Amino acid sequence: MGLVIAMYVLKVIVKLIVGAKVGSVSVYSDGLHNLSDIFEALLVIFALYLSKQPESAKYPVGKSSIESIGSLLIGVALLVVGITFFLKSILGLLVYFKLFPLLSNILSHVVSVPTKIDLGTSGWIVLCVIIGSIFLSWIVSWYQISTGKMKNHPSLISDGKETFSDSLVEFAVLAGIIGAFFHLYYLDYVFGIVVAFMILRTSKEILSEAGENLLQKSIDQEDVVKIKQVLSKTKGVEGFDQKGPDKVMAYKLGKFIFVFAKVYVSPALSTEGFYYIKKGINARIRKMLPDSEVRIYLRQSVLPEEPSRALIPVCKSSKNPLQAFIEESITKARQYYLVDLKGTRIVTVMEYANDFKNNDELADFIKRKRVDKIYFVKEDKKLKSLLPKVKFEKTSFLIFKDMFH
Repeated sequence: MGLVIAMYVLKVIVKLIVGAKVGSVSVYSDGLHNLSDIFEALLVIFALYLSKQPESAKYPVGKSSIESIGSLLIGVALLVVGITFFLKSILGLLVYFKLFPLLSNILSHVVSVPTKIDLGTSGWIVLCVIIGSIFLSWIVSWYQISTGKMKNHPSLISDGKETFSDSLVEFAVLAGIIGAFFHLYYLDYVFGIVVAFMILRTSKEILSEAGENLLQKSIDQEDVVKIKQVLSKTKGVEGFDQKGPDKVMAYKLGKFIFVFAKVYVSPALSTEGFYYIKKGINARIRKMLPDSEVRIYLRQSVLPEEPSRALIPVCKSSKNPLQAFIEESITKARQYYLVDLKGTRIVTVMEYANDFKNNDELADFIKRKRVDKIYFVKEDKKLKSLLPKVKFEKTSFLIFKDMFH
């Protein structure tokens, strides 16, 4: 930033002297514009200093949002310069063409009356000053924007954009000076209006971006969809809220992007397990949004356990009911376990002997007991055709206790 301030000091000195000597409103006003740039550069330095302050309990994300305030002030300063420049150029045209004397008189109380340019023998000096200033603005602007993006400093990027706008302004000034060579003195005021609009446009862009950062603007919907895809594809995440107060939210504040989500995981998942899930999600989302500092806040919850009832064909063990073997054939089982479940958790187990004479009696029993699911090893197509609303699920477990352990 020391290089930037040195450039602006040089510009101010040269432009004010040359502009006053030849009477160019655009050159002189651009020198005043560069004077405000010095204060803006100092403001950026102060904002960068505060933004580097460490996080604390009082400021959990540090003081990085001060950079957005710095950008906002840069935008306001440009707005004032642009309006003043516009009024001065309009007044110059009115005076030059002797139009609307009353309006000219009113404006003269707001801004000073510009005089006609007199290049004299200094024309080539003025051209060299403006052309050199344009190239200097390009170099410094590139340095500011590239450094700001690399180190993620919005205020430095805003100041870089403002410096690049200086080069566009100086192009307009250059056009006005060239017009003076051909005695088209009014062109200085015409291009002065162009300069004013360029300044105001840059001011609007910076104010809009800074305002969005301070007001916690939501990030692009495409990025939100990508974040949801990361959550849905993460192993161990059984779901997340799509609507309501706990839905996935992501917004930008200064150089930070905050992501909030409530994810559903298994109730058996350990604290360490959830830590590794969060770590994986953080890494993938940060890789997806490399241009910002991403802060991700995940809340752990468990999906509501829907009650269900399952039928399991078993061959009863004489020693321990839990050691009962799963029967390969549903209809040839010695007994049936009727198991009430909440999610995958057993609530109750009821035993029924296989006293059914045929598939129809067994099917009636299953319907009467409101069974939702039947576990099987070997499929029974006849029984399945009698129970179209019941889910049949193949299992490879041999012992009852292992199915829900």
